Amino acid sequence: MDFFINLLHNPMFVEALTLITQMLEALLSILLVYIAWRINKSLWFSQKLVEERINVYKETAPKLNDLYCYYCYVGNWKDNTPETILQHKRELDKCIHMYQYIFSDEFMKKYYSFMNTYFKTFNEMGTDARLRTEIKHREKFWEEQDKDRFKTMFAPSQECPPTESAIEVYGDFMRYFAQELGLNKVKVKQQQ
Repeated sequence: MDFFINLLHNPMFVEALTLITQMLEALLSILLVYIAWRINKSLWFSQKLVEERINVYKETAPKLNDLYCYYCYVGNWKDNTPETILQHKRELDKCIHMYQYIFSDEFMKKYYSFMNTYFKTFNEMGTDARLRTEIKHREKFWEEQDKDRFKTMFAPSQECPPTESAIEVYGDFMRYFAQELGLNKVKVKQQQ
């Protein structure tokens, strides 16, 4: 015990202990600054990722909604032609495939499920996808000179899913899209 008491009264030991304490405080400060920098960098990256995903949402949501309206006979469905809908598909595919690496694999699965419900793809080489929705109720809104051409843009009616499927897959995809934006708490009331 006398050894420790003598040690504490030794000025060189007290100076060394003070120096070690100061060095530990400095190292701790540096460590805390580094940790804060890493957290800030991670938050910045996450924020930029969400911002980029929001930009993709802004670009694609109106076209996705046009597809939904066209298939479900709601909203502005009469304002779109089969050509417009196929053009939307091309533009959506381009955008989603270009940015697929900032979204999860599950997001892409839901996107493909949505597109495969709405379109018959991989037809003959060089031909466009076909709309997987009924022609009925649509023809009367087409110009007479377009009717024959427009009819070729649709899949056979036996390959068209029921409207309920179009509603369900759209809602499923859009809810997942919102989740990818960090909006996990959003509740969407489904149409009946």
